[in-house]
Amino acid sequence: MAAVIGKIASIDGVFYAKGADGSLRELSRNDEIYEGEIIVGDKSNSALKSVIVSMVSGEDIVLLGAETQLFDGSLAENEFTKEETVTNSESIEALLDDNTATENVDEFETAAGEEALGAESTEDVRANFAQINDEIIDINAEIKDIAAADNVQGDVFTDETRFAIVPDAEVIRLTSIVNELITTANDAATVAETAAQAATDAAQTALDNPTDANIQNAADAATAAQSAADAAASANEALATATTDLANAASAANEDVSATLATSSQAQETTATAMTNAADAASTTATTATELAAAEAASDAMIADLLTAANNAADAANAAIANAEQAADTLAANPNPTSADIATAQNAIDAAETAIETAADAATSYENAATSAGEEVQATTTVGSTDDAQTTLTTAVAAEIDSDAAVSDLLAAANNAADAANAAIANAEQAADTLAANPNPT
Repeated sequence: MAAVIGKIASIDGVFYAKGADGSLRELSRNDEIYEGEIIVGDKSNSALKSVIVSMVSGEDIVLLGAETQLFDGSLAENEFTKEETVTNSESIEALLDDNTATENVDEFETAAGEEALGAESTEDVRANFAQINDEIIDINAEIKDIAAADNVQGDVFTDETRFAIVPDAEVIRLTSIVNELITTANDAATVAETAAQAATDAAQTALDNPTDANIQNAADAATAAQSAADAAASANEALATATTDLANAASAANEDVSATLATSSQAQETTATAMTNAADAASTTATTATELAAAEAASDAMIADLLTAANNAADAANAAIANAEQAADTLAANPNPTSADIATAQNAIDAAETAIETAADAATSYENAATSAGEEVQATTTVGSTDDAQTTLTTAVAAEIDSDAAVSDLLAAANNAADAANAAIANAEQAADTLAANPNPT
């Protein structure tokens, strides 16, 4: 079997490999080229269509349009001269290595919630983030694809007997690359402006209604805007690099590419502006989200403290109610309570009533704060009443009053009987005296 002499690094158009036996196979990226095969460009290819073969010797060979080329050992061994470096695709690919624009974009999951977000719901915002995410991924993929398609060292090779890449062909190829990158840069600018507006809107919604869901949406929008800004920066750098290479190649070939250079300059300016807007919106929105989150945390802590205070006040009120009931029961068990005993029980009931009012005030303070903050109002500890204690005390006092009345009646009766007895005694004494004074009693 023939030895592998090269590999398809990039292909744009229709190209075939013709074997020694006359067979044809259509080529795709990463296909291997065997010694003795001839690569043939389809006649339908335009002059801009190209195939790049990476040789095992380390050189890259480009065929344009309908060109043909025999690949054999002498081609691999041929020494090519490097006249000028026109394009360095590695410089474009390197721009993407440090780009983390989409590393965390898939984490844009907005908080659940049904609050209205201005004119958009939380689901609408989530859909917007997903669309921005997809567009950022597409932009970076486009840049990588263009860099891969330009996977040559940009050397101008000269071999009169076998193959030549003339400067004019390089200008054509680079013009195509620049035009693709202009489109990509403009797309990146559009996505960046969209993300910037989405971030600004999310920040305003969070300011107007600082719920947990809206604050999280603002934070997600800030991340999306920064990712879009990073993608725009990468697209702009790739375009700037390719444009410089095109300008150098055109100068060397004495070709006029001023129109393309002007379009590229305008695209770079537009993308740079969009990148700045997105980065500024990301920074502002992130700051807003951070500040609102801090304020929300402080508010949550304050509301939690109020809830704790309300429950503690309710516990204290219930304890006071228990003390009042115990004091009332003690009074009721006393067969002969004094006024001091009655006062002790009544004081316990009055203290419980005061504690109940304090608990009610604390519960109201918590409920008002939670409602104002848009938080769900939780139920506080249920507070009892002094009704049972008051009833027990009233019954005991009434019984004591009845007992006192009965004793008073008995005392009056006893005194009346004593008075009657004393009157009878006086009558007896008077009768005795009368008898003694009679000289001749009968």
